[in-house]
Amino acid sequence: MARELMIDSGERLIWLASVMSVLVAYPGWAQPISRDAAAAIEVTETEIPRLDQLEPSATTVDEWLAQVSPTFVQVTEVRLNPLADGIEVILETTGELTPNAPNIVGNALITEIPNASLAGDAFRQSNPVAGIALVEVTNLPGNRVRLAVTGTTAPPTAAVRTEAQQVTFSIAAQTSGSVEAPDDALQVVVTGERWFLSGCCCDCRLALAFGHYITAAIVVVIIVIVIKFVSNIFNVIINFINCVINIIGCIARIINKIADIIDYINNII
Repeated sequence: MARELMIDSGERLIWLASVMSVLVAYPGWAQPISRDAAAAIEVTETEIPRLDQLEPSATTVDEWLAQVSPTFVQVTEVRLNPLADGIEVILETTGELTPNAPNIVGNALITEIPNASLAGDAFRQSNPVAGIALVEVTNLPGNRVRLAVTGTTAPPTAAVRTEAQQVTFSIAAQTSGSVEAPDDALQVVVTGERWFLSGCCCDCRLALAFGHYITAAIVVVIIVIVIKFVSNIFNVIINFINCVINIIGCIARIINKIADIIDYINNII
């Protein structure tokens, strides 16, 4: 009994010594926090926004759509101002716009303006000044506005100036003389995501040539297939005739053999 009590007391002493060693060693594990780190994690009262400082959330579908829907700058007016060597195309807007770099298609100078929408109908002016056949401003899908300026004999050049509520295109005509614009001047027509110039799409010559090549290739393939089909039919007919001729030949040989047998029997008798 005394021995069991001594063992029990010894186990308790060992357990207490283990706990004390952990408690003594635990402060050594902690890493001191610098003042900068403490200041970084400190949260002051001013950093927490109050309820009256938060923006009110949408309570109706219309308010929610107004919050999530992007806003686009409207082109409210299009004005033309003649210059000595061309024309100015002035777009009055409700905000600032940045046009894309212009592209040359035939005799047309075409510029797209993203994040914009033309208020009202499309603008179109034929022969505004000498050397310019057509000025046209139209809406495009995806909230874009397109400006197309067509020269009479060559594509014009343009310089762009943007302001807070105005975009100005200074168009310089490239002409060798006073040439009247034809009735079928270049026109931009928007159809979905494709746009057409003078009855054909952009890069129309390449597209039409490619289409002609594809059509010609399809026609050649169809002709080859038809010729091969007809040739196979002729081969089948010829093979059938050869089979019939072979059958007739076999029948003739059989008849000859029968005749020979009959003659042999008659000679014996």
